[in-house]
Amino acid sequence: MKLSPIVRYSLLRFLIFFGCVLALWLVGLRSAAQLPWLVVGAAVLSIIISTLVLAPLRREYTQDLIARREAKAAGRPVPERRVADPEGDSAVEDREADAYEADQGRADQGGADQGGADQGEEPEEFR
Repeated sequence: MKLSPIVRYSLLRFLIFFGCVLALWLVGLRSAAQLPWLVVGAAVLSIIISTLVLAPLRREYTQDLIARREAKAAGRPVPERRVADPEGDSAVEDREADAYEADQGRADQGGADQGGADQGEEPEEFR
């Protein structure tokens, strides 16, 4: 599942901020009196870091917003934010169930060729 650009950008901004909080806490801003400095310092550092590091994601996010706004203004259907499985979950689950049943059928046939041992029984070497 691919997350929308806004979700990815926001999550990374939060991670950068909490990473800066952790880094400043490890540096020594730990007391209650230093808490405002910790938060302000982490905010400033995270703004600088995210401006430099997250520029490509910010451009992608902006292009996504522009495309959605233009589609809405033109009366076209708004593009999906998430990439969905074209078959859907139920089709994938059905294929997996069919493959499992086919494997079980082959195993049952193989057991009949080996002297008719039931699948529920354990082999003699394990008894």
